[in-house]
Amino acid sequence: MTLEKGEARPETGRMKFKGDWTGVFIRGDSAFNYAHHLRQVIGNPDERISTKVVLDLIDLLESSEEPTIRDVQHMKDFEKCRGK
Repeated sequence: MTLEKGEARPETGRMKFKGDWTGVFIRGDSAFNYAHHLRQVIGNPDERISTKVVLDLIDLLESSEEPTIRDVQHMKDFEKCRGK
């Protein structure tokens, strides 16, 4: 997915600004969901649904490792995204 043309909004997932390292972008609704499930797992480690969501979050964070090749949202140079 390339967002340089402004045709789509960035989604939760791997994101790379041109010439930079791959990182992870987490939309607000996803961040709220992850926070909820992290709190659930901390309070009750046997909570299976929350454990699955937390494991998905771990996979997402680990997916930013450069050698992996999976879906990456390619952005303009960071300075251009900032409007400079």
